[in-house]
Amino acid sequence: MRLQATLTREDLHSLVDELMPVTIRLGQKGKLSLSDPSRIELVAGRGLRVSCHALGSWEVLGVGVPIALTSLEVLLEPSFAMRPEGDVLVFKLQIVSADIARVPGIIAGGIVDLVNAELSEKQVELAWRFRKTLSHEFSLPASLENLASIGLTATSGSLEVTAAALVFTVAFETDVGRRPESDTAGKENPEESA
Repeated sequence: MRLQATLTREDLHSLVDELMPVTIRLGQKGKLSLSDPSRIELVAGRGLRVSCHALGSWEVLGVGVPIALTSLEVLLEPSFAMRPEGDVLVFKLQIVSADIARVPGIIAGGIVDLVNAELSEKQVELAWRFRKTLSHEFSLPASLENLASIGLTATSGSLEVTAAALVFTVAFETDVGRRPESDTAGKENPEESA
């Protein structure tokens, strides 16, 4: 059995609008605040690219240095990851490009690399334990005397990112729980044996 969810560009645009503004901690005292998304697009095979405004600060020699970004482009890239608590669907955040006010391009590129390394090290990501969330056992009514439950267990997921949508498909296994046979099962009816 499979369940498929399709998130269109419009769905993802609404989601990003709700997520922002968002502030991400970098290092001990640094931070990056993203706001006002201006362009949101799906990149086939990669993920969701968002252009937005940003302000930040980075600690240099123990002093917080403010950073004004005239534009920032980030990529939210979905993938699956194995974690001790189970499989998760992860959206990793990566800065694709940044235009930092009053900073030459080559230095700005170095800052972007440092920030991306920090984002990766701190695992700045949106993670969903989809197998746990979507797996459930449904109790059946007592009027079904030999059936107790139906279980749905999410076993795996797959992703497809196109220019029009993000498609998430989950495979399920089913399991039917049966009630133990009653003590009277299989016994003859007393009236019939008389």
